[in-house]
Amino acid sequence: MATLFRCSRVLGIVALLIALGLIINSPRYFVGHAHWRRIVWIPFSEAHLSPKDIMVNLLVFFPFGFLWGFGSPASPRTVWRSGVLVLGLSISCEFYQVFCHERFPSATDVVDNTLGALAGLTLGSAFSKRSAKLLQPAR
Repeated sequence: MATLFRCSRVLGIVALLIALGLIINSPRYFVGHAHWRRIVWIPFSEAHLSPKDIMVNLLVFFPFGFLWGFGSPASPRTVWRSGVLVLGLSISCEFYQVFCHERFPSATDVVDNTLGALAGLTLGSAFSKRSAKLLQPAR
């Protein structure tokens, strides 16, 4: 079970890197000067907010949370650590978008990314408990 735990953590980091790549998209958007007026500071207050954008942001970080939670109980410490990690990385991605013409930094994205990872963590932990019972040798 310890090997499965380590493997799920490595896969979780890979999933997170893929998510970050999807968010950043391409360095060609980077222009090197800030667009501070384009930041939407209040979550869910955008006029152009669509359910599709919300679902995409939730699903992009879900695999990281699922794989990070797989093999470990959803203890308050695990939830706190992964939540802070995703929050920091999500804020970093939005900060990158401040310097892009084609991207729109938003607090909504930060909230959605963090909630997606925490939902994945919860389901990953629950799935891990269930699969651990199935993998135990019969007595």
